Amino acid sequence: MADAILDLDSVLVRFGGLVAVSEVSFSVARGSVTGLVGPNGAGKTTLFNAISGLVPVTGGSITLKTTRGAADLTRVGAWRRAGLGIGRTFQDSRLVAGLPVLDQLATGAFAGPSRFLGAVLRGRGFLADEKRLVDRAYEVLAQLKIEHQAAVNVDLLSAPERRLVDLGRALMSRPELLLLDEISAGMPVEDKEMVADRVLDYVHSAGATVIFVEHDMGFVRRVADRTVVLAEGEILADGDPEEVLRRPDVLAAYIGPGAEGALR
Repeated sequence: MADAILDLDSVLVRFGGLVAVSEVSFSVARGSVTGLVGPNGAGKTTLFNAISGLVPVTGGSITLKTTRGAADLTRVGAWRRAGLGIGRTFQDSRLVAGLPVLDQLATGAFAGPSRFLGAVLRGRGFLADEKRLVDRAYEVLAQLKIEHQAAVNVDLLSAPERRLVDLGRALMSRPELLLLDEISAGMPVEDKEMVADRVLDYVHSAGATVIFVEHDMGFVRRVADRTVVLAEGEILADGDPEEVLRRPDVLAAYIGPGAEGALR
């Protein structure tokens, strides 16, 4: 794909004798929103972990091309991948207990050893960076429409609000590729719609590319312009969400044979 920001070529992830991701190949167009779906244990989060550097790739290549550089990610450490323009959220929010919202976002800016050393020494350059960091945090909070909660302890937030803080932390570095792992899990419909709107606002305003893992097919249909289905570590289907999510083999992978109407 000529304008791909991400190319996966025969990606294989093996844990001992278990093959979690098997020869997965697809490209992601710049500025697109891709839903990565499939039943539990399909390899979705493992594939995210391979892209972001949290698990080693056994075979194949993962090539990222952003305005900050191009690299085969299988040869680049996890912290350097963040510097190349990858942002990531997790199934669980992983927020730091007891910290206010503004400080939670600030942690998303410390992606390398030089930042850490500067924080320890607190020199003049670091203090200037800190001012810029706070300004960026308020900018992100305003974008997510939660700037009024900047000083609120995260322990007091609702589940949807915590998800937005987690998203805000990932946005701090202005990622060109954003990986969202079940960001709307467990939310009522109205909260899912709110989170979907915030994600799409970021895509449209920043020109970012998003890949998200999700089990709610309504959320997928609302947000994604493409759907990739994994089953048992392999690509089962790839294409327009409305068409893909109605395929009998996709429905059977989720629910079992004879369930063609269950996800309509």
